[in-house]
Amino acid sequence: MTLVSPILRSLLVYVLCLPLAIVMGYALATPLNLGNLGVFLVVATILALPLVLRWHHQLLLLSWNSTALVFLLPGRPSMWLVLAVVSLTLSLTLRAVNRSTRLLNVPALTWPLCFLVLVILITAKVTGGFGLRSFGSEDVIGGKRYVILLASILGYFAIAMAGIPAERSRLAASLYFAGGLTAVVGSLIFFIDPALQYIYLFFPTDTGFSDLEKPMMTRFYGVSVAAQFAVMLLLVRYGLRGLLLEGKWWRTGLLVAAIVMGLFGGYRTVLISFALLLLLQFILEGLLRTKLIVGVGFFTVTGVVVVASIAPYMPPQVQRCLTFLPAEFVDLDPMVRLDSEASTQWRLDMWKEVLPEIPKHLLVGRGFAIDRGELELSGGKMRAGMAKSYATAVITGDFHSGPLSILLPFGIWGVIGFIWLCWVGVRALYRNFIFSPPELKLINTLLFSSFLTQLAVFIFIFGSFQTQLPAFTGLLGLSVALNAGVRSSVPLPVEPEEPPPLQVFRLPKPLSGA
Repeated sequence: MTLVSPILRSLLVYVLCLPLAIVMGYALATPLNLGNLGVFLVVATILALPLVLRWHHQLLLLSWNSTALVFLLPGRPSMWLVLAVVSLTLSLTLRAVNRSTRLLNVPALTWPLCFLVLVILITAKVTGGFGLRSFGSEDVIGGKRYVILLASILGYFAIAMAGIPAERSRLAASLYFAGGLTAVVGSLIFFIDPALQYIYLFFPTDTGFSDLEKPMMTRFYGVSVAAQFAVMLLLVRYGLRGLLLEGKWWRTGLLVAAIVMGLFGGYRTVLISFALLLLLQFILEGLLRTKLIVGVGFFTVTGVVVVASIAPYMPPQVQRCLTFLPAEFVDLDPMVRLDSEASTQWRLDMWKEVLPEIPKHLLVGRGFAIDRGELELSGGKMRAGMAKSYATAVITGDFHSGPLSILLPFGIWGVIGFIWLCWVGVRALYRNFIFSPPELKLINTLLFSSFLTQLAVFIFIFGSFQTQLPAFTGLLGLSVALNAGVRSSVPLPVEPEEPPPLQVFRLPKPLSGA
């Protein structure tokens, strides 16, 4: 028996490792192309398989908010999408192999998600199918958005099923928000060495900038997104109390720097989101009852006055974030304000055109199926000035409105499913916040405030169902995994019972006449 084991080990080396080494040597000896790069990635995947089996849940958390792509697969799906399927499969396989493995399940959240899956599948079936161009569909396209919605729901189960121990909660939450920092990679394409630009095989460049046709108004979208996740990473590590009250000035500096960098995206939504998130954190962390409210109020008023006075000298992108303020209060570049007002009017005009279509799609949504010929014809008419500037956005369903992005594609059933999910989701996050143990208080506070912030922005300012559902399901899944479900109450400490007093036995006194 002692001789068989070394022989089998040597045989395994010769059978597997030697052919692999030959293939790798051949690939290295030939010029680098997509096929050779594919060989390298396949070999790296095989070698990384033990790490994936061990750390698949952590990798899923890290990739959930990242912009990384798996460019070798058809359609170049996002990394989080692939890892969601892999992680869920591994968790279910482990449960089938080992019955003692416990997978978390919250029925209150499971039912609305299953309802949404049913609505998505039925809508896709009755409105032309999935239409994936990467799988050969020529006439009907747009099915990738169905895939993203279904994957975001599967991702919730992949994150939520694997419980996270309390000692690893801070690491898990940090990984979840740190993945969003990769959005800045797309904004570095014009500054990075050409020899390193192969990294854009993994990270898209189309999310790095917007309005490239306006040199003075080019907006750094990737920087703005990364700054938002940087703020949330600081909050999950230190909380607003730790950023402002513990005397660590560098923490406050990092918070201010992240907020300022976020304004270079030129999006008014970002500034409003920052204000709403920090206000909720301030309230939920109980800082209203501290002396800090006086200092924060003073510096807020002073900061607003200073910003209003220097606003005309700020970069155009930063000025654009302030255009929701009235012109009587802050003096901005007229061209910047005109650009912002034109964007607002563009949305209002599009909404006026699509609102009459709501009754037609109330019971059966229009879905995401797009006639490729109609889309190309619309684009040609726009370039020729024969169609309105939002004609393509109407066809693709890019309504820039959260409620419309649910109501028109999925009808009233999609709205019911989303409201149901938000109701039970807010309730679950609130209970995990209010009954949170001390070691999870900071994390549960941020998850609750972040969900409320994104929900408010989605409903009232800007939203897209197919791109923001992963944010909602990710926050819910992380909360369930960290809290082992939904908390009902905080277990009260059991005080030890005091032992009964000792009963001293006394002999009766002898009688005096004895």
